[in-house]
Amino acid sequence: MRLERCMIWDAGKNEYTHEKTFGAYPFLVPYIHEDEVKRPAVLVVPGGAYRFVSPTEGEPVAEIFYERGYQAFVVTYTTNMLGISPVRKQALNDLARAVRYIRYNKEKFRVMGDRVAICGFSAGGHAAASLCVHFDDVPDADPRFRDIPARPDLSILSYPVISGDISFTHRESIEMLLGKERTEEEILYASNEKNVKADTPPAFIWHTFDDATVPVRNSFEYAQALREKDIPVALHVFTSGVHGLATADGNSAVTEENAYTYGPLRALKRALEEGKIRPEELDGAEDTIRRLDGQLSRVDNDTAVRNREAEVWPDLADQWMRNML
Repeated sequence: MRLERCMIWDAGKNEYTHEKTFGAYPFLVPYIHEDEVKRPAVLVVPGGAYRFVSPTEGEPVAEIFYERGYQAFVVTYTTNMLGISPVRKQALNDLARAVRYIRYNKEKFRVMGDRVAICGFSAGGHAAASLCVHFDDVPDADPRFRDIPARPDLSILSYPVISGDISFTHRESIEMLLGKERTEEEILYASNEKNVKADTPPAFIWHTFDDATVPVRNSFEYAQALREKDIPVALHVFTSGVHGLATADGNSAVTEENAYTYGPLRALKRALEEGKIRPEELDGAEDTIRRLDGQLSRVDNDTAVRNREAEVWPDLADQWMRNML
């Protein structure tokens, strides 16, 4: 059963202050079974190059894990919609708060607090992996969440952006995250393969070998870094397939019903229509706005892709999690 969205930041306390989000705050959408059984949780983190949050990797993925007996959650996190307001650590903070929020409300959501997995796609995979290596770097000032761990128990990384190394990462994702002018220190921090530590959570990773958007090397590098720390990792590389397969079963088209992750884009569009954005705020962003408007126009278009080889990934991930938890 899909519940109403849960706001993870308290606007009244000025907890969330990232610029140029036009009133759109990060939120969770829970998919909770109606029985009283406590279950493991899966937090789904869609991709979108840190520029938007993709609906194809949101609800359709949550429903797959829900059907397999998990309590599922989709998080809509901070992105750099106009390309002029780098995300930096805010998406990491959003995911840390989301994990803590789920654990804080474990009775309400009937979640096993020590069995919370995170499942990220593409740039969402980068955000998820970032939390897995940097969870100690995101304290929470709210007394309700201060002592609740942000470390996921497991991670599922789907064709993830992993590195900040421009030679093999996804350039747009790193630019939206850090900006065009970034320091070596920032690049190192964003290179998750270089920040794996002994208590980084185990990972299930899947990718297609010929992914033309995010090179499969990202997955190889992270898997190798985990193995060097003796952290369990499952790596599945499928022969071929386009980037952004999502569920890979052809059932992840964008519809009006599942496109709630476009909330920040719609907030931006309203702000534009109502003249609430100053011209100087749009400097160099006109092409970006047209692109984002194109994202909104995809609603109710059948954009799902089926890949018969890769569509087994949810079953593989489910079995892996049951073995690990």
